[in-house]
Amino acid sequence: MTKLQLYLEDLENRIDADEEERLASNWLKFANGEWPLNYFKPKRKKKSESCLKWPKVRINDALDNYDAMIYHELCRANEQLRDGGGELLSFRSNYGTVILPSLFGAEICFMPYDNDMLPSSKPLNNAIETIKDALSKSINVKSGYALKPFEAAERLKDVLKDYPKLSKYLYIYTPDTQSPAAILEALLGTDYYYAFYDAPDLVSESLELITHIFIEYIRAWHDSFPPFDDSHQVDWGMLHKGHCLIRDDAATNISAQLFKEFLFSHEQRIFNELNGGAYHFCGHGDHLAAHFSELNGLYAVNLSQPELNDMNIIYKNTIEKNIPIIGMANSEVNRCLREGINMKGLVHAGLSIAAWSPDTEDVPDNYLI
Repeated sequence: MTKLQLYLEDLENRIDADEEERLASNWLKFANGEWPLNYFKPKRKKKSESCLKWPKVRINDALDNYDAMIYHELCRANEQLRDGGGELLSFRSNYGTVILPSLFGAEICFMPYDNDMLPSSKPLNNAIETIKDALSKSINVKSGYALKPFEAAERLKDVLKDYPKLSKYLYIYTPDTQSPAAILEALLGTDYYYAFYDAPDLVSESLELITHIFIEYIRAWHDSFPPFDDSHQVDWGMLHKGHCLIRDDAATNISAQLFKEFLFSHEQRIFNELNGGAYHFCGHGDHLAAHFSELNGLYAVNLSQPELNDMNIIYKNTIEKNIPIIGMANSEVNRCLREGINMKGLVHAGLSIAAWSPDTEDVPDNYLI
């Protein structure tokens, strides 16, 4: 038995199939807008401690070895079973935000070992000319660095054949594909912000190509690793309707007018072609809410820092439009409870790993038996 198999065996033995089915049923009710309680705070009723020690593996080691990457990501599943957490068991090939930028020639910048941080990318040299050149070329989405997430997940799928409960209840979800805006920002660097004014035609043409590659990558992923079911997908251990997640951190730094003019149509195309999905942003994004809430096929919103937003605007464009919020900070849920704000069963309590910080408060569990 290999070291990885030892940990897979440990997880397999700790999974309670009935509990996983109950948890998934709760998540489906929430994702479908059928949650009967004020907010959603799921949990496993049974905690299952490991008989093994789960030592930390640094991300640079995980990036260098597929088994190490699998172990690195399975640590989250261990914690969920150990603590009775409310996330679905999930695995992401965690190769950072650079996956799709690398397909356009962006140089990957690996962080110092002791930083224990995912890689970033450097803006393209002669970015405008390089992007113009890319517009006329064919891009293989399963090539170079962008192939590594596929190979890690294939390795996991292969070893899971001997573990029926993990094969059924561990969901392999899409890696970090970011969004067309975020990819363009990675390629252009700070010139991204000037380009909307200095080279608007190039921005539009670039976003057209990037959106195409974004969609092709996710389609290729789902061909190998199908989503939760025909209507839902897992991201960060949370379930939502649709089959994609747009991570729009770069869009929050531009005006609502620029978002509507340059980005909206491309994000709508993504939702049209990938069966809808969820929308994530970090930081301050309430100025975009009236626009992104108009996306047909928007089935969930995830924001990492509610304290940086006017939440009345956010709720007007989510809860009031029957759009669920996933991964909400417990502190904001508690504020809603104190102030009598009706969450209508459309708010999932508990920060996701996308927030890069833990909750500072707790809220009562709120789940169905």
